[in-house]
Amino acid sequence: MSLAAYKQHHKTTSPHSNMATLAEDDRSDDSEDDDDDETDGFAALQSAWISNDELDDCMGRARDASTTKGYKSAVKKFLAFCVLFMATQQVCSDVLKLNDDDSGNYGFDVPKLAKSMESVHGPYFQYTRQYQQRLQEKGKSGIGGIKQLRSGLTDLFCSASVELSNLALKVLTLWQKSRNRDDITFRSSETKVAQ
Repeated sequence: MSLAAYKQHHKTTSPHSNMATLAEDDRSDDSEDDDDDETDGFAALQSAWISNDELDDCMGRARDASTTKGYKSAVKKFLAFCVLFMATQQVCSDVLKLNDDDSGNYGFDVPKLAKSMESVHGPYFQYTRQYQQRLQEKGKSGIGGIKQLRSGLTDLFCSASVELSNLALKVLTLWQKSRNRDDITFRSSETKVAQ
């Protein structure tokens, strides 16, 4: 029953007959579900357990190779930034550790990196602000690169089975909003200059 027809019907009938009409409408809606091609319930459709290999294969299709390559590249640049400043900035040295392969190279101490996300004084925030400023000097936004780094770090945390705290998630959300606002301000100032 359309809204207009319902309102018209409501004006011309008593409240008790309206309830009967609504009950009739509910029954007619139920019968439409019976006509679906999928007459079996969810339980009947799940007749066999899906193997872990098949689930891994499905998850592997979440991103294509070029996307994953971009994420790894963004994380690698962030790591290089932290290594560059580790001698002078404790927040950078705190999130680094020597790799186990005796190469003398540094990698992230992933649990400490996750903990550093709880304060805007951590290296991620310093890096993303500087990154955005550099790109804006070139007339670009920087938001895409920041999102790429966030996705790359998410992959890093997941692969290390490290969860971000609720505080870190909140700080990251607010930080991304601040980056978006700076981007809007930048774009509006660029538009004014162009006019």
